[in-house]
Amino acid sequence: LQPPAGGAMMACVCESEKDVYLPEPATLVRAEQVTALEKLFEIRFDSGRPSGHMPGQFMMVSVPAVGEAPFSISSAPRDDGSFEMVIRKVGNVTGALFRLEAGAKVGVRGPYGTHFPVDGAMLGKDLLFITGGIGLVPVRSAIQYVLQRRDDYGRIAILHGSRSPAERLFLDEVAEWEARNDVQFIETVGFSTYFTGQCDTVVDTAIGDAKFLYAGFVQVFCRQGAHFSGSNDGGYARVKRIEIGLGIFYRQCADGYPSFPQTRGRSHTLGD
Repeated sequence: LQPPAGGAMMACVCESEKDVYLPEPATLVRAEQVTALEKLFEIRFDSGRPSGHMPGQFMMVSVPAVGEAPFSISSAPRDDGSFEMVIRKVGNVTGALFRLEAGAKVGVRGPYGTHFPVDGAMLGKDLLFITGGIGLVPVRSAIQYVLQRRDDYGRIAILHGSRSPAERLFLDEVAEWEARNDVQFIETVGFSTYFTGQCDTVVDTAIGDAKFLYAGFVQVFCRQGAHFSGSNDGGYARVKRIEIGLGIFYRQCADGYPSFPQTRGRSHTLGD
């Protein structure tokens, strides 16, 4: 009997689709504690292939005999193929990852998810990044991407908040953003005793003024909440577009509670 027309092609497609769902062996290049709850992991595929991700996407990471979970990629694409994730210890998978050291093997598949349109709708635009707490983790990949291609975009502003000094992330990198003359960076650090749980320390102080200070900017918004970078071993980078009268607004899972922070940062204008 002859195989049905197109049979060989169908077999090829099925094999290709099967590969997408198989974890690839990868190595932890670096594992660094960055806060009491979060750890930074640098990972590279053993095959040497590039990560293939764009800002805003996520990878599925598995630990043998434990399980698998989705985590946001926190770095822009790199020439060496490595990528970074900042993960919070909250469950079985994250707990197992925290016990691993540099050189350990994990399984990785992806990237998956929608990405920020840094190579499309955001080109040439003024950009405003608003993040709170661990919400900086997935947006950092977009910030790195646009700063590496600074001439491709208009004015850039970064507004970020943390609940306390002990929970601030990427300290050296944040200092570099603050020192740049082609970026406006404002950071809030504070905690409210009137609320419990995850606190959004930047949005309530910045978003009100954003209508006037950043009218027409492309907004990229992400604040600390229950669905970020390993919280409850889940929370992949979901990006959706909504209109709020502040230009185009790209939002990543936002929930939290208001607080009353103190603000720091340089006061130069975006035109400086």
